[in-house]
Amino acid sequence: MSKLFGYRYQKKDPTEEAATPVDELSNASDLQEPARVSTDTVGKTETFFSRNVKLITFLICLGVFLAIFGPISVFHIIDYVEEQNRGDVMPIADILALAEEHDTLRLSRFEGYEKEISKGKTTTYYFVSAANGYKVMAGAADEDSVVSYFTVTRSDTNESLDVLSSNFDMERLKAFLGASASN
Repeated sequence: MSKLFGYRYQKKDPTEEAATPVDELSNASDLQEPARVSTDTVGKTETFFSRNVKLITFLICLGVFLAIFGPISVFHIIDYVEEQNRGDVMPIADILALAEEHDTLRLSRFEGYEKEISKGKTTTYYFVSAANGYKVMAGAADEDSVVSYFTVTRSDTNESLDVLSSNFDMERLKAFLGASASN
């Protein structure tokens, strides 16, 4: 209580008071007069809230700040994580390698590449970004089944080639992919 009012209680030896002359007490500069207590706080008890007004105000401001800016930062974190997990662009050599195994090709072989996934009722489609502006689209009943849909599309002309068609020829795919590379 004494710290609140700005002075200290000092316990004095009773023998010193008797030995101190009256003139010294009247001219003493180190003695302070106690601050006056306002009458409106007399008899009132302090509560946690009255003692910690600054702390409570700070916590309320922090809560408001987090309520406003918290969701924004969470969305930035989610975008960053998704961007880091995108993978690489599929090279032309990998398109040719996947086309050679088209009879046994599974969707799991497209993992690690930059792609968008679209899930329908019965089929899952992968839209994979490939080099030189190509898009590869593959679809299967689920990720463990054999791919039932596999096309390569050129972005600039929107021409596409169905790798799983009955008249598919590997030389035709190489020519399709090579024509864009030479342009």
